[in-house]
Amino acid sequence: TNIQETDLAGHAQSTERYLDRLQLVDRNLEKILQHLAVEDCLIVTADHGNDPTIGHSKHTREKVPLLVYLQGAPAGDLGLRSSLSDIGATEQDMTNTKPLTNWIDDSGYTYVHEHLHVDLSGGKNDIDCRLDQYDLICQEMRELFALGVRNIVEMTNRYMGRNADFLQALMRDSGMNIIASTGYYQQAFYPAHLTQLSVAQIAAEMCSEIEQGIDGTVMKAGVIAEIGSSRGKITDDERRVFAAAALAHQQTGRPISTHTTLSTMGYEQLRLLQSLGVPAEHIVIGHCDLTDNLDTILPILDQGAWVQFDTIGKNNYYPDSKRVAMLRAIADRKQLGQVMLSMDITRRSHLKANGG
Repeated sequence: TNIQETDLAGHAQSTERYLDRLQLVDRNLEKILQHLAVEDCLIVTADHGNDPTIGHSKHTREKVPLLVYLQGAPAGDLGLRSSLSDIGATEQDMTNTKPLTNWIDDSGYTYVHEHLHVDLSGGKNDIDCRLDQYDLICQEMRELFALGVRNIVEMTNRYMGRNADFLQALMRDSGMNIIASTGYYQQAFYPAHLTQLSVAQIAAEMCSEIEQGIDGTVMKAGVIAEIGSSRGKITDDERRVFAAAALAHQQTGRPISTHTTLSTMGYEQLRLLQSLGVPAEHIVIGHCDLTDNLDTILPILDQGAWVQFDTIGKNNYYPDSKRVAMLRAIADRKQLGQVMLSMDITRRSHLKANGG
């Protein structure tokens, strides 16, 4: 590593403090490298001005996004962060002996069901459903970061318009940690070739995106999502995708987060995944807040699974006042700790700059 004292002067109160922290970084990097293939390794340098997010490829010397980079905190602290969704860890995490896995920065809040780049405009015949306005999205990420949000779980999988390069750029430019997804959405949005794939082949695709990378990038998926069912039913193809998700979970340990259409079939999704060998504590049932359905939510919670109230603010579907009433009822049962909150931003019109 080529790090000179002059490179560090602008990031710390003293060189001595930096050298102490660099010793920690050196030990942490050694742990990280044990989990990487040699060809994945990058040479970390600090000769790129004030932007520590660019490194050199070990083989080509071409500038590329750093796999692991050093980022000075506002007070001058040196923090170890990751520009990938599956290899970062806090300093506390890095001193533990557990294997490095997909990480959540627990120093702030997490939005558990969001979309930062999604394109459902073809299926819905509406350009508003193509969310890809980088500058506006990045600005909102910065504002969220300033309010204490540190993680966005990005639910867009391949055939929903996912863009890994876009997500990595957002991480770099906003400081937000983003967890990417792998999977297939729901029947209406499946690619035609899905019917020709076996359950094992679908699972292999998911595992590849978790273990190797997404769409030719170094970004890896950290969650199997959003795995969906149609309104009021789970089609045969959707059942095969759920079976593949279960196989991928068993191989990788990644959790499964689902899509229910208008809050239908949530309990059936849970029981299906359980029958396929997925423990309830690794299952998140999505979109449970779109109708009066405590009679469905409570049995899911009783099984030990998680539920998402992830369309907060979408009062055209269901008023927030009723969401609050359901949350109060869940709190009365001492099960509020199994509820995750988010907003499920999917449209250009949802952005603040566009009136959302």
